[in-house]
Amino acid sequence: MSGELRVDPAVLAGTCSSLSAAAEHLLKQLQTLDSQVEGMLASWRGQSGGTYKEAYVMWSAGADEVEKGLAIMADLLGHAGQEFAAQDDAARAQLGGPHG
Repeated sequence: MSGELRVDPAVLAGTCSSLSAAAEHLLKQLQTLDSQVEGMLASWRGQSGGTYKEAYVMWSAGADEVEKGLAIMADLLGHAGQEFAAQDDAARAQLGGPHG
């Protein structure tokens, strides 16, 4: 079946919804963690606190990229689903199928 593409709109929509929810959940958790770490670092004195902060800033930037990636994937998947649905509707209308 080379060259053939089959898409189940319900599965596509479900995956899009799951990715969006995961991105939102991750963003909220990262915001909570940032607040907690900021509070901890406010009272942490000495070189080890500065070293930890540097490492945390790098880790946090990476985690932010993961969240953004999930959100972008969800958005692109949603657009793809809309395009597939529009193409299916157009093909159905041309063939005189149900709803067309």
